[in-house]
Amino acid sequence: MSPIVFPRLRAPDVVLTPKMLQAQDRILHAHKPRGQMVVLTGDAGAGKTTAALHIANSINQGHEDGVEDSFAAAYFVSSDLRQRMKVGLLQRRLLSEFAKMVLRLSMPRDLRSLDVPGLLTSIAAGLRLANTQVVFIDEAGHIPPEGLDHLVTLINTVATRERHPLTVVLVGMDDLPINVDVMPQVQRRVVDRVFFEPYDTKTALFVLRMAHPFFETVDPETVAGSEVMEFLLSGTVSHGGLIGYMLPLVERAESMAVEMSIPFGIRALRMVHAISEQDAKLGRDRTKRSWAAAI
Repeated sequence: MSPIVFPRLRAPDVVLTPKMLQAQDRILHAHKPRGQMVVLTGDAGAGKTTAALHIANSINQGHEDGVEDSFAAAYFVSSDLRQRMKVGLLQRRLLSEFAKMVLRLSMPRDLRSLDVPGLLTSIAAGLRLANTQVVFIDEAGHIPPEGLDHLVTLINTVATRERHPLTVVLVGMDDLPINVDVMPQVQRRVVDRVFFEPYDTKTALFVLRMAHPFFETVDPETVAGSEVMEFLLSGTVSHGGLIGYMLPLVERAESMAVEMSIPFGIRALRMVHAISEQDAKLGRDRTKRSWAAAI
């Protein structure tokens, strides 16, 4: 048995897609003292989370204490708040999660004892002290309309009463695009909506060329280039052009090409995808048999 070889762990390179740069510009343009919301939505794998993390990191890297117009950002993933709760508990859960994830404030185990006005004041003071002005909430589709309304209350407290700018960026899919329109007070706070759509051939190739030198010579007008791009943009590979499926495939194919001493290209891409699809099919078939036996 050969000894295990551990991979060298490193964060994946962030490929700045046109949509990411556009989302960054629109969020920063929307940021105003009055307080507002921006919605980033689209299918899974479209690049929303990558964009949110990159923008938050970029804001924090550029933040300097005491520099005018400089501020910090925060990012957290919402828990699922869609289950029915008693009146007032949803607000307490949402605000306590915000306080813990953004400001690292400790919360009581029994949220029924939580003083909501006091917590709102503490959050406002914490945001002002850290100069955090943009907060990204991922998986925001897990927040029901009533919860989004409580976020508006928070924005009002921070931006209006405390005069500290706060932009909440809601990132997600599920029911998020519909939920923000249920309550007028939430709808009015949403000043921009950015939809991350699947990429066409031209945009996908632009991004792929930044990810791997192989694609610099790919010409979709040729037979060989057309074969590569049609494969990558197919429904089975990237669900019609979702970059979140294409880039991991390229990274795995690059590793396989090195291990097998073969050129990186359509062969390596097809091999990696075929192996993954075969394993996925075996897993689905086994699950079907297990469920059938349990009935």
